[in-house]
Amino acid sequence: MNPKAKGEATLLVVFGGRDSVKDGRGEAKIPIAIEKAISHANLLPKSGRLIVLVPDMMVGESRRGRGGRETPVSDGMPKLVRSRMEKHGIKAERTFATGFSMGGGLVYNLLNDDPTLFARALVVGASGNPDATKDIKAEILDYHGADDDYIPAVRVKAFAEAVNAKTPGRMKLETLNKTGYVESETAAYSKNDSWKWLFR
Repeated sequence: MNPKAKGEATLLVVFGGRDSVKDGRGEAKIPIAIEKAISHANLLPKSGRLIVLVPDMMVGESRRGRGGRETPVSDGMPKLVRSRMEKHGIKAERTFATGFSMGGGLVYNLLNDDPTLFARALVVGASGNPDATKDIKAEILDYHGADDDYIPAVRVKAFAEAVNAKTPGRMKLETLNKTGYVESETAAYSKNDSWKWLFR
């Protein structure tokens, strides 16, 4: 982003799904969310510096910690995010997350486990555990493909109902018509409205 912009600095943490961060040869690639976030944020009249953090962490993966023990890679995420907030002088209300597929699932886990970590979250092609929503405080916009045969839309609706049961309107669910699981990533992140909602 333009370093001379007058708007407040924003931190966006991007969690890609396994397929969205690796190409067909298993090599790393830039998630489409990063490209779209930057291009859309530049159009906002009050935009400031945009700091993008892309952790190499995915749901279900683990690494060998001290003593050879398996530890979830998401364990250090809150500390990592808050260290970047402090380094760049970013306020809690300007700290956002987005995630596709497994990355979206990780976002939901973090929203419940650490309720003050993110102010808003844009989630695509993912669902959370309806029994793990009581502590969620962030606003959520979830895009899901109507033809998603990997994560049925009914699961996402059940999760949204659980989130909104405590605080009506906290989670907004948008259905992408004639869109499957794979296509939902590009379809959702290409929508200007999704980024306007997140960066407002």
